[in-house]
Amino acid sequence: MKKIVYLLPFALTAMSSCENQLICDMSFQTVGFTWSDSTHLPDRVDVVIRETNDSLFSDHTGWSGYYLVATDEHQSLFYKHTYTADVYVYDANDSLLTQNEWLITADECHIQKVSGPEILP
Repeated sequence: MKKIVYLLPFALTAMSSCENQLICDMSFQTVGFTWSDSTHLPDRVDVVIRETNDSLFSDHTGWSGYYLVATDEHQSLFYKHTYTADVYVYDANDSLLTQNEWLITADECHIQKVSGPEILP
């Protein structure tokens, strides 16, 4: 019976340390929107973080009809912070089509949208 009593603290410590281990998957997360207006198409999307005044640029261009606001490239900026991303969408004539905001944060692995539209305009 004494062996069980001595091993119990070790077992509890080992179990709790396993819970703290984080394993990130290899997925690439994005925050963005789908454009629904076929008559006025976006040419440029500018993203400015309100709290830091940083402009977000991405090496990724998005997909046909899907426009990026932020990606896992920006995870370190948002890690342990929730920032407001002001998003300005312009057409080819530099006319503002719409302006919206997203709340974005990140965990140890990926960027995450807290709020913001899925579809524009």
